[in-house]
Parts: sequence; structure tokens; C-alpha cells
Amino acid sequence: MSKPGQGWVAKKWVVVALLASSSAPGSTAHAQPPSAAMGFEPTPIGQRTISTLTMTFTNPDPAVPAADLAVTNNLPPGLRIATPSQASTTCTNAVLTAPDGATTFTLSGGRIGASQTCALQVDVTGDLAGSYANVSGDVTSSAGNGGPAEADLTISADLPIFEMSFAPSSVPLGGTSTITYTIENPASAPLRQSLSFLNALPPGLAVATPANTSSTCNPGSAGPALTAQPGATQVSFFSSLLNSGTSCTASVDVTASAAGELGNTTEPLLFFNPTGSTGKAGAVLEATVEQLNLAGFFSGDPVPPGGTLDLDFTISNFSRAHEATSISFTNDLDATLSGLVALGLPVTGVCGAGSNLSGTDTITLTGGSLPPEGSCSFSVQAQVPSNAPPGIYINASSAVTADIDGRSVTGGQAVDSFEVSEAPTLAMQFIPDTVPAGQSTALEYIITNVSASNAVSDIAFVDNLTQFIPGTVATVPDPGFCGAGSMLAFSFIATDELGLVMTGGSLPAGGSCTFQATLDFPLTVAAGSYVNATQPITATVDGNAVAGKPAEAGLTFLAAPQLRKSFSEARVAPGDEVTLQFELSYGEGAPDEATDIAFDDDLEAMIPGLVATDLPKNDVCGTGSSLSGTSLLTFTGGTLAPNETCAFDATVTVPDDTPTGQYNNTTSGLSALVSEEIVVGEAAFADLEVTSVVLDKLFVEDPGFADDEVTLRFTITNSSATDDASNMFFTDSLSAVLPGLAATGLPLLGICGAGSRIEGTNFLIFTSGNLAAGSSCSFDVTLQVPASAPPGSYSNVTSSLSFELGDPPVAAIIAGATARLTISEPLTFAKAFDADAVAPGETVSLEFTIDNAHTSYSADELTFTDDLGAALEGLEALGLPISDVCGAGSMLSGTDVITLTGGTIAPESSCTFSVELQVPSDVTSGTTVSNVSSELSGLVNGIARTAPPARDELEVTLMTLSKSFEDDLEVGSSTTLTFVIENLNGDSTATGVGFTDDLDAVLEGLTATGTPIEDACGPGSVLDGSSVLTLRGGNVDAGGSCTFDVTVGVPSGAAPGEYENVTSELSSDLGVAGDPATATLTVVPAVIPDGGVDAGPDAGPDGGTGDTGGGGCGCRTASVKDTPTWLLALVLFVAWRRKLRR
Repeated sequence: MSKPGQGWVAKKWVVVALLASSSAPGSTAHAQPPSAAMGFEPTPIGQRTISTLTMTFTNPDPAVPAADLAVTNNLPPGLRIATPSQASTTCTNAVLTAPDGATTFTLSGGRIGASQTCALQVDVTGDLAGSYANVSGDVTSSAGNGGPAEADLTISADLPIFEMSFAPSSVPLGGTSTITYTIENPASAPLRQSLSFLNALPPGLAVATPANTSSTCNPGSAGPALTAQPGATQVSFFSSLLNSGTSCTASVDVTASAAGELGNTTEPLLFFNPTGSTGKAGAVLEATVEQLNLAGFFSGDPVPPGGTLDLDFTISNFSRAHEATSISFTNDLDATLSGLVALGLPVTGVCGAGSNLSGTDTITLTGGSLPPEGSCSFSVQAQVPSNAPPGIYINASSAVTADIDGRSVTGGQAVDSFEVSEAPTLAMQFIPDTVPAGQSTALEYIITNVSASNAVSDIAFVDNLTQFIPGTVATVPDPGFCGAGSMLAFSFIATDELGLVMTGGSLPAGGSCTFQATLDFPLTVAAGSYVNATQPITATVDGNAVAGKPAEAGLTFLAAPQLRKSFSEARVAPGDEVTLQFELSYGEGAPDEATDIAFDDDLEAMIPGLVATDLPKNDVCGTGSSLSGTSLLTFTGGTLAPNETCAFDATVTVPDDTPTGQYNNTTSGLSALVSEEIVVGEAAFADLEVTSVVLDKLFVEDPGFADDEVTLRFTITNSSATDDASNMFFTDSLSAVLPGLAATGLPLLGICGAGSRIEGTNFLIFTSGNLAAGSSCSFDVTLQVPASAPPGSYSNVTSSLSFELGDPPVAAIIAGATARLTISEPLTFAKAFDADAVAPGETVSLEFTIDNAHTSYSADELTFTDDLGAALEGLEALGLPISDVCGAGSMLSGTDVITLTGGTIAPESSCTFSVELQVPSDVTSGTTVSNVSSELSGLVNGIARTAPPARDELEVTLMTLSKSFEDDLEVGSSTTLTFVIENLNGDSTATGVGFTDDLDAVLEGLTATGTPIEDACGPGSVLDGSSVLTLRGGNVDAGGSCTFDVTVGVPSGAAPGEYENVTSELSSDLGVAGDPATATLTVVPAVIPDGGVDAGPDAGPDGGTGDTGGGGCGCRTASVKDTPTWLLALVLFVAWRRKLRR
């Protein structure tokens, strides 16, 4: 099924839905044929903008699918199908024909299940204002004629015109193009405010690096018009206003990672004054691919005269089996711009061993080489002549050439453009560039007018500080720092985002200005290095609006480790012991270790008499650290390396006479020494409730069911050894849990002491409870669940429990009790094919399972349908009908649509049954069959119940390829990689079987040994290669398989981690025969002889992080005694997994 934006529009405009049967089962007459409803969204739209036409088809027949669904729609004069059409349909087996720019689209061959709907969508546009009445042709199907559908689209001359274009409109795979959005507000329209749109890029298209955003919209406002992060797949636009009779543009560079015609359509353009919208904008980018591909693009522009920029090249060899050698191309820089030269050449090895990149005014690559499906990337710095006139310069390389499989191959050219601009340059730096969190620094900006002959005015830029460090506050300089009228404001630039906005700057020819803002940062900033980047600087030079490059600068924060604390139990009784747990963690990006970590914790300030009983403890967070004290805890001498965590605790005893209540425990602020700077961190908090009386609750039935009863059980416990609890009171709002949830059988009397009672229906009230010291009570309330209750999990929380304790009585309040009520459907429905894959023409078994989870009532009159033909045309059931498959009297029948009727299942029981399916022999290998049944319906206790549709997928393929690694792999060791190829075709031998597996792409240096392997998969086959494995000439008997192993080794410098390994597709003499195989390689640290662990390439001689000092949670030596717990656990885990495998 085609999806919007997935390319292959324009010429490739035929959309084919999932294959399905083209006829309904049997000869049952239809009550009414399917019909359609039509609509346009949005409407009205502006001229030359896009609206989406939707036709929704409905089959009203409750029992019989409709086949051969068809309709033709001739658009009224003045409307045409947009480019791209974004044509799509959800109608099974339908073919939708909607060429870009045409005036007619057709749908044919569709199928709609009983009581189901499906739809088609096509984007349309028109040039002239007016009202367009669209009446389709008749909707026809096997059920008859459903008549036409109609809707009106209005195109208004007063709405903004919104358009999009690509330049260039065709690029090689990996190439870059510029999207330009153009918005025009007609002279007859009012000023439009707050214009915005979103553009989700189609698969295969992403924002380039750099994005090179620019705009003539939003001049001088507090934010950029276009937001697009490099690598992102969404672009957003916002402009504060657009005057009547004016237009503006915004542009961004995008890179194509998929071949084909990539159709891109925005969301509608929104605006205010008045609130409204116009249509969408769309355009198509063609991405071409050759066996050998060259892509090149400039980064670092716009560039001033005399400046430098980078020219980045990527060469790709798309041959799956053959190496590309003698790769070469040239690039005439001087032909692009006289005086443009390359710097730093020659260089060697840029694209394979022996390759050479040389030249100044003409760049030449020679001797390049690439493995099958390999690529190389390299950059050249280019110097722009100082006398270069401003403008856009287009650069084109020669075609790339190479030798592949003994023949000369010519690929495409790399084409890109760059801009030479007299836009002012913007630079910035932090002074100082390393500060403790919570302190301030100066952010200095330098603006330079690069033009030697022209003054520059209207200088403006935006620096989003919230995106840099949330919570940053800025103090700005007085106005006039960069020409009369210049101003730097600290203000909102977007919702919840603050930044610095510079406006009104001016400079004489060759002039510059320098100014500073003071930034204050929150104490909560994590340690690490951060990069602040502005938006592009804009200005006016010689009457022309220009945009320059953004500026960026780095800032390093020295932050204290983060302290957290908690009590092991949230609620304790007077006299109990509880563990007070501390955790210190230090950020991964911290620049240096933190030492002399210290804090205090005043237990006496929390509860008088609260004391620790098991201190002191030493070396709890690095050698020399300690936690000591009784009522005042003191931690000193802690040490943590970046990305380290330590935990320690103290046992504290709550005094026997502690009053009931909630108590907060707060430490002092934390201090530490980082890079010879004293840094401070926030205090840690934890709450502890002290009470001898506790209220608990639970739902006895889990889950419960709608229109059924559940039991809510309350338990109150008084653990005091001496004091009675009296006058206990709480409430429980059942309607707040679930509307209609109601108690039955109330009131209950004497349930928790003499005089106690609980009463109410939707709101429960418990009063006059009494408990002697050391006793408890428990009572149940029966609740009726409403029939309308939807499945879900519902939280039920009582009010606080109030009571009086002791003699004389002391009033107390404790937190209420919480329980969750889970409501489920009693019926569940599942199905599964007995094989993941099957060959065309073979049979497969489909197993159904129905469960009745109700504890008291049977499920009766169970029924469902499963439209096999909708999943795959020609897929049919064998051996039906079958009786009593799910209870006495049940029946499973049908061929292309199978139906269960009369099913019956006892309480807490299930039924399972299977049907054999015949797969048609003409199915294309590689087809995925998605089989979805109708929902299951039936009666439980006379109440209608349903279960969601059951679904499973089946791959129809000639062959399968799978792979697995025998063991987790230690750094520097080897293991066995096993491949299994199965021929699912029971009638013929598969010949010419092959695939490739790029091991080096998984993990650099991962190689196979012991190759070539002759006859690996049949006589004459061979598995060859080391970093790239290639199987050629495989032969697998009909219904047979082959299995072969290869030894692979991990280099000693590999980093531990998980690496996904994916092969190419499996091929045979008949073409693509099977999907790629995937396996995960787990690389673990090597175990060294004395029981320690080799932590990998960054480890020091002692197995630690390379730091030979002490402390740091004991992570600095390799002996078992001092090895950190997490490393020892890793070693034991690896050994345990290997033992299991053996």
C-alpha cells in the first residue's frame, strides 16, 4: 500500500494495496452495495496551494464482503492532481491510478470486508479562485452500484499562496538539494500574523549537515523563521507577520538517502487575523543512483570573499558482490569561480589504500578502491579569492569512473552550490570558558563587516539560551554597542524558550564591534562540556538582505556529584529500625574526577532522638571516604570519576515515643573539589512516615469484569504494644475511581471494634473504628462494576486515616491506602501460523486460541470471521467445515473467508483449533501476508462481550537465511558464526544461491579466518572473504537446507558492547530469494588471569580507567579484592551464560 511521501510518485503513480481475493464467498445477496463519502481538507485554500481529497467507502452488509470496488473521478475544470499526488488507499487489493498533474484518477479491484470501511486520498490543487463542485463517477462493486460521491472545494483569492520547490530538482543518492518555501499574502488580504507550518520530510529525505537555513520572513523578530536540526526529518516554520501584498521565502538544505522520486508535502499553513489556514505546499525531488555513485556538497557557506569552506565527497559502490578499483574523478574549482583553490593537498589513502587526492585549482582523485557495498568520505578545504563577487556558484565534478568485475563503469557527477556573501561574520566566546555550576560567565560576541566598500545595517541574530542551558538568565549591555540603535534583549523567542535577541546593528565598511552579556547558570547543571550555537546572522548590505553563518562556542561546567537519598521503607512504627540509603553519581561528561566530596545529615533535626547505630563506615565511596556520626551524620573524603556511582547506607532507629506523622530529612548542600575548583551541589531530601496504625486495601479479584462483582478488602493494623487506637475515620470515593462503581450490602456494623461501621454507595464512609494495641481488623465490601466500564487499570485511593492514639488520646492523621482495580474483557483471541515462512504453492497451518478468563460464567455464541482472501489473493482453507472445534455445536466453515459460529467455552477455560491453508503458487517471493481476523464476539452471563481482532504475519518466500553467533566474544578472542539456508520450495532445487556479509561494517577489525570454504552450501559453492564474507554458487535441494560455520575474531582494541550484524538479501539464479539475516554480536571485556577484567582499549595497566590513584569506588586495581562489584558481576554473568549454552 502506498503511503504519503514515500516516493515513486509522478511517473510511478500506481498504488497497489495488499493482495486479496477479488470475489465474495458464496452467492449470498447483499443488503445494500458499498457507497462513498467525499471531502476536501483543508477548504478553502489559497491559489496554487494543495488540499487533500478523501473518499471513504463503506460496506453496509454485516455478513458479506464486497469485491471489485471501483470508481473514476474526473476533477472539475480548474482543478488538477497535485505534484506530488500523495495517492494512497486502504482498500484491500485496490489499484489507485493518480498521475501527478492529471485531472482524473481511478480506483479498481478493491475489496471491503463485511461492515468495514476503506478510503483513498489524493492531493489536488488549482490556480484560480472559485468554487469547484466535484462529483465522482458511480461507485461500483460486486454488490452493485452505490452511486456517486460529491464535495466542494473553495479556492480563495484572499488566502495566502503557499508553494515549495527543490533546487536542484534531481540529485544523486546522497546528494543535497535546497527546499525553498514561498509564502505570498495577496494585496486584497489583511496583514497575517503568527504564520506557521510543519513539514515532516518523506522517508529517504533528511535535513542536511549543515542545514544552511535562511529566510526573508520574520525580519528583526525574536526568533528564526525556520527551525531545522541537521539530520532531523521535520522542519518547522514560524513568522510573526506578513503584510498585505508582500511575500517571503525560507529555505533549508536536505540530503537524499533513498533513491527514487521523493514526494514532499507540508501540513497546511496556519495564521491569525483572523484565525485560519490555507492549503499545503508540495514538490518532488528525484534521487538517482548508479552502480557507482559520487555525491559532493559544500559546508561552511555562506562564505565571505577570502574565506574558506569545505567540499565534502562521498563515493559509494552499490555492487553487492564486486570490488570497485581504479576509482577516479576530477573537479575543476577554477571553472566554478576563478581563483577558487584547494588547500592541503595532496593527501593519500582517502578512498582505499593507494588512493591519491591532489591538485589546487583542479582536484583529482586516482587509485581509489571500495569493497562490495562499501563507501568512502573525504573533505577538501577550498579558499575563496578575496575579490570574489557575492553570488551563488555551482560546482560540478566530472563523472566518477571505476573498474567493477573486470569492466569500466561510469557513475554520476556530484553537483552542489555555495554562496559568497558580504554578510557580516559573527563569532563568540565564553570568558572564562570553564565555570562551576551555579556561577556566571561572560559571553562575548564579535561582529565584523567583511565588505571593504559597503556599510552594513539592520544587523540581527538570535541566541537560544534555553536550548543551550535551560534556566540560564542573561544580563545585557546598554544599547548602542554596535552602532546607533543597536540593542541586545533577553526575551522569549518561542513558547517557554528564552534567548538573546540582537537587533538594529550597523557597521562601517571593514568595521567590527565587540560586546558582552553576563550569563548566570542554575546550580543543577550537570558537569560536562556544552556547545552554544546562535541562529544565522542577518543584515542589509548595499540594499540587499544577506544572511551569514551562525556562531558557536563551548563552555565547560564543573559540577558537584548529584546526591540522592531514600529510606528503605516509606512507613515505619515507633521503635523500628530503617535503612537510610545514600547514592552519589557523577556525570558522564564531567571533565575531571571529583574529590573531597562531603555533606552532613542532621537526623536530630528530623526526629529528636533519631540516631544511626552502625557507623562509622569507611571507604564507602573511594579510598579514604567515611560516613560517621550518630545524630549528626558526616560524610567526608569521597572520590568519583566521571560516569561513576557509589552507594552507602546507615541503619537508624526511630525513638519509641515518636509521635505519628510525616517527617522530612534534608542533608546539607554537597561540596567537592573538581579541577582545583570548589563546587557545590544541591541538598538531598527524603520523607519518612512514622505510625503504629496502618490502613491497607486490595481488590481480591484481579482482574475484574464489567457488569460483575469485585471484592474490596480493607485492613487496619495497630502495631503499638501499649496504646489503643480509637475514633478511626476515613472515606473512599468509588465514583472517582470509575463512574458507576457502587457498593452493595452496606452498611456493615461492628467490623473494626464496637460501634464501627462502613456505609455508602458511591462514596464510602468508615467511622468509629477501635483497635486495641497489637491488634488488627479486616473487612470486605462488595462492589458492582458498571456494564459500561471500559477495560483498564484504575487507581483507588482513600482519604487520610484519622484516629486517636493512647490515653489520654492524641489525635493523629496518616496517609490513605491505595489499590488498583483492573478491568479486563473476559475474552481474548489470538492466532499464529505454525511457520514464519512458507514457499509459494505450499500449505501452512493457522492455529486459533480463544480464552475465557471469567471465573464464574461460560462464554457462549462465540463467532468471528477471517477473510483470508483479503490477506492474500488465492489463500484458501482446506478441509472445512469442521464441527465441535470450540465446544459442542460449534462450526468452522468457509474457504477464502472462514467463519466460526456457536463456540462455547467453560469458565477459566480455552479452546484451540487449527485450519490448514493452501498458499497460491503464483505469489511473488518476498511477499509478507498480514492476516487480521474480525473481532471475536459472544455472550458471557448473557452480556455481549468482544475481543480485539487476532493477527499474525506470514512470509511467502522461496528461501530463508538465518545466522547466529555461538558465544559472547571476549575482546581479542574468536567464536563461531553459523549460517543456515533453507529451501522452502518442495519441488525444485535452488541454484546460484549467494549473499554477502560485511563484518567490518559491524565492528571495525572483525574478520573471518579459515576461508575460503569449498562446498559450503552444495557442490561447487564457496564461502570466501575475511572482512566481507561472500557465498557464491550455493545449491540447496528441494525442501532441504545447508548449514556452514566460519570462525570470526574480535580485534584486541574493540570496545565492549552489542553490535548488530546484517547480511545482504539472499539471492539465487531466480533473483532475490530471501530476506537478510540478522544476529547480535556481544563483545565483553576479556577476563585476565588473576580474575580481573580487561576493560578494553582505554584501560590502564591495572585494568582500571588508566588512573593509577586510589579512591573512585575502588575501581583502580585489577585484583578480585578491589575489583568493583559491577565488573565482578559481569564476569560471573558471562561465565553463567556460557555454562548454560554448553
